[in-house]
Amino acid sequence: MAEYNKRTPHVTLNLENMKSLLLVPFTFYPFINFAIAPKADYIATPKEVNIEYKELFIERNNVKICVWICEPNQERLEKSQSKTILLAYGDYGNMSYYLSSISFYTKLGFTVISFDYRGFGKSSSFNINSNRLFYEEFAIDMKTVISYCKSELGINNLGIVALSMGTIVTPIALQGENAEFIIAEGCIYDINTCLERLKQIKKRDIVVDTKYDLSKEWSKIKSKILIFVASKDEITNLEDAQKIVLQDTSKRNLLIYKGDHLSMLLDETNVENYKNKISLFVNRN
Repeated sequence: MAEYNKRTPHVTLNLENMKSLLLVPFTFYPFINFAIAPKADYIATPKEVNIEYKELFIERNNVKICVWICEPNQERLEKSQSKTILLAYGDYGNMSYYLSSISFYTKLGFTVISFDYRGFGKSSSFNINSNRLFYEEFAIDMKTVISYCKSELGINNLGIVALSMGTIVTPIALQGENAEFIIAEGCIYDINTCLERLKQIKKRDIVVDTKYDLSKEWSKIKSKILIFVASKDEITNLEDAQKIVLQDTSKRNLLIYKGDHLSMLLDETNVENYKNKISLFVNRN
């Protein structure tokens, strides 16, 4: 099987052209393939899209994780006290490819902490099989960042935004941890079901090596959860989201949008409504 390393050569993109696309999520994606494809180079930084931030590295067990702490929009801060969210992104690129999500949430008044899994961006190198759905090590990396947020930043009420592969990593990383809330998109409920759909629909044979039963990990989470579901998503579909919500209907809800996998921010007609839904969800008891 082919091996990916984060230093794998890739097409160089014109940075100025890329900046104009950064806030239009996923229009610059070469594909959404449900297979891991890390990139070493950042296509931009938060500063280049007018977001104040600082970059730092967290090291644990000889693994360095690169982190961005992005400051919230100050006008929104005047209206409400900022909350902090941790972004667990999907299987492609690095955190710079998710600046659209970072911008969306900072404009809502959130402090956004993003990080690169090992093998992605500036984090430690890690040999990655491109046919893997995910690695348990990614959950270790997320847990490392959560611990740092608590011990070094004093953030005990951390929210999570999980996208696609990040919805596998998050329930595993939250073992023994608490999150104030979870906002998920492209949500995976059961790994085996996801693999079957990938084989039938995408004609992909994806490899998984994990001891975790993801549906059980979802059931253990006590946090409130809001799931965005794409109407045209055949892999992470409405059925999966419904199963997660039905585990605890008092704390979980879903919202369907028109579009394909991870395209919620492209639904310009309804994006203001989604902002309101998120604000109400986060601030309700």
